[in-house]
Amino acid sequence: RSWRLLSVPTSGSQTINAAWQEGNTPGANTTKPNYGTQITGPVFANGLDAVSASASLKRYTGSAWVGVTSTLGAISAEKAYFMYVRGERSKGVTGLATDASATTLRTTGAIYTGAQTTSTIPANSFGVVGNLYPSAIDFTGLTLNGSVATVPYFYIWDAKKQSGSSLGAYQLFTS
Repeated sequence: RSWRLLSVPTSGSQTINAAWQEGNTPGANTTKPNYGTQITGPVFANGLDAVSASASLKRYTGSAWVGVTSTLGAISAEKAYFMYVRGERSKGVTGLATDASATTLRTTGAIYTGAQTTSTIPANSFGVVGNLYPSAIDFTGLTLNGSVATVPYFYIWDAKKQSGSSLGAYQLFTS
């Protein structure tokens, strides 16, 4: 159980529910062991599996992470998500951080290939740039411009970094 920063490497109309919830009825356990996860929020509606104090799936608005209120929309609508992964769908909302299981989250659709552009991040701001490719990134091969070109610092989310009761932390990365 930890927060994961996830990107979507496919385009198309597949919904969040069809992808990361394996098309299950909200709250139902999967018939595909080791696939999918439960996605929760402040209300039990719009494809969310259960009620939780805070949304377990968030998107970045340019200034803050905001909870996703429905899993019925296209997963490719956002290029990156922040998700609290408990494990496969049989893992419920409650439980200790150590009460987790391995799971595979997958999408279908056309895989992104070739050069991809990201939105412009204003000076003195933060932005989320997801890895749209189902592979590792060679940071030395990135084309940078603006103030990023002179100070190539990146913060990378590390789900294994524990600090106190946190379930992940940002790490500073430089080329």
